[in-house]
Amino acid sequence: MANCAIYIKGSDEITYFIRDCIQDGRNFRGANGQSVTGVKEYLFDVKWTDDIADPNMILKEITPCRFVSVQDGWKTPVSALSDSLRYMDQVVSNREDVDTVTKAKIRERYSREDELKLHRLRDVMIDEWKEYAQYVEELRLQGKAFRDKYFPK
Repeated sequence: MANCAIYIKGSDEITYFIRDCIQDGRNFRGANGQSVTGVKEYLFDVKWTDDIADPNMILKEITPCRFVSVQDGWKTPVSALSDSLRYMDQVVSNREDVDTVTKAKIRERYSREDELKLHRLRDVMIDEWKEYAQYVEELRLQGKAFRDKYFPK
């Protein structure tokens, strides 16, 4: 699963770095337990990557002669991170992700109920069935070609 670096527009410094990131609207959460909510598009940019950013650790003195290692930002600049692989403007990291994106693209045009209706009435709704079948087949072949190219078996 891809990681995401959230940074202030025009900056090269990472503000938040989330491993195995999942985006839900303006909210991001990841495997490292970090969660960022309400990310404003006009303030922040997001870079999806398969790389892992290095934290900048410093020693902080908590009492005389006692130090604790504390994270103070990130060593890795945003420009040093590679871009993640995308299929239909969605980040993908395996064959199943490509299938999920393809199914979601079909759902944008045909709801599950519409699909069931077309399957049930394909002998009556011949033109609609042909259009549906052609659309699904084109997306399926496009997804298969992408999977075979970037995620060979």
